[in-house]
Amino acid sequence: MKKLYRTAFFLLIIFLTSCQGTSKTYSTAVLPSAISSASPSSAKPSPIKLWLAPYIPTAVASSIKLPANWELVTSQNDSNATFSLGSSPVLTQWIYAIVAPFPTLTDDVSATDLVAFWNTGSSVTIHATKLILSKEVAALLTTAWGTPAASLVEISPSSELLDTAWAATGTWSIIPFEEIIPKWKVLSIDGQSPVRKDFNPGKYALSMNFSFTISDPEIQTKLPAASSSEMAAIFPKTNRDASTLTTVIVTGTTALVRDTARLMEQNGMTYPAANIRDILRQADILHISNEIAFSPRCPFPDPQNRTQVFPCSRSEYIQLLEDIGTDVVDMTGDHFIDATNENVLFTLQMYKDRGWGYYAAGANIEEARKPLLLNNHGNKIAFEGCNAKPKGYSGATET
Repeated sequence: MKKLYRTAFFLLIIFLTSCQGTSKTYSTAVLPSAISSASPSSAKPSPIKLWLAPYIPTAVASSIKLPANWELVTSQNDSNATFSLGSSPVLTQWIYAIVAPFPTLTDDVSATDLVAFWNTGSSVTIHATKLILSKEVAALLTTAWGTPAASLVEISPSSELLDTAWAATGTWSIIPFEEIIPKWKVLSIDGQSPVRKDFNPGKYALSMNFSFTISDPEIQTKLPAASSSEMAAIFPKTNRDASTLTTVIVTGTTALVRDTARLMEQNGMTYPAANIRDILRQADILHISNEIAFSPRCPFPDPQNRTQVFPCSRSEYIQLLEDIGTDVVDMTGDHFIDATNENVLFTLQMYKDRGWGYYAAGANIEEARKPLLLNNHGNKIAFEGCNAKPKGYSGATET
C-alpha cells in the first residue's frame, strides 16, 4: 500500500481509482522484448487487444500497465487476449477475507461449507443469515462459485458494509484484504487466515487467481512466458504484501502469583503458555499486561493467600515472558503498585535490560505519562493507557 497495502494486523485501507471506459492505450511500461524485436523495423507488429472480464476488480484493472502496442478493448469480440479468472498460469492473486462484526464468536469456517452456504444458504460452520457484499465482490464470487442462494446476498456500497453488518445480527461480509479494519473480525478458512504470519494463499479458499490468455497463435509465439518478469511488470501481483504486514497480539491480565506461580514452580517456568506459545511468538509485537512487579527476594508462592494484595513475582518468572516473545508491557493494572518502590524500579530495569517497551507506569509521573511509540515494517503504532483510581490508591508522583 507504496506497495499495495500497509497494515497493522487490524488496520488496512487502500484507495484505488477506476480505469473503466472506452478502448484506450495505457501509459507505456516495460515493453516485452520478444514483441519489440519480433518484426523488422519496416513492419509494425500486430497489436495486442486486451479484454478484461467484467468481474475483474477495479483495484486490479487500475494497476495494469499496458506497454506500447497493447490496447484495452471493451468487447471480447474485438480482443485477441483475455484477462480473467484462471490458473494457467496465475499472474495476479487477489486475496479476500470473510469477515463479521468484531464481537462474533465464530473463529474458523470450512471452505466446503462456505461454498455450500453460498449455493444453498445453509451451513454447519457458518452461523450467519446473510452476506452483505459490494457489487464488485458479488460479481466475482458469482463467477467463481455460481449463483448464490435466493435472498442470501445483499448488495451495498463498500463504505456501508461495516455499519450494515453491525446493525443486523447474523450479517457477514467478504471483502478485499486491503479493506480490513479493526471493527471487522477476520475469520479463518480451514485454519488459514490472511492476517497471520503463517498464511498460505495456495491453501486459502478466498485467493482469487487471474490469468492471461491469448487467442492469436501468431502473437502468442512472440510473447514472453506469462511467468516472466516482463509480464509481471504489466499485471499486478497481489494486494497482500507480507513484507509490509505488522501483526499485533494484545493479551489480557497476567499475574504470576498464587496458583499460577505454584504451577510454574512445579512444572517449569514456561508451563502456563505451553498451548499458546507458538501463536504468541508469531506476532511482530506481543503485548503483555503484567500486573505484578518482580523482586529478587520474593518468597515462595502461597496459593492459599486470599488477600487483595499481590506483593511480587519471583525474578525467575520473567523467563515465561521471555519465552513467549514479549515486546510491550502494559502496566495499567492496579496491582503493580502493591509492590514497594524498590520492586517497581527493579521491574522497570528488568524490562529495559530486555529491550521491552512499557507504558502507563514509570519511575515518575513524567515517564508514566509517555505513550509507547513503535515503528514496525514502516507502520507506526502507539500504546497509551492509564489507571485512574480514586484517592487512597498509590500513584506516580514527581519523584
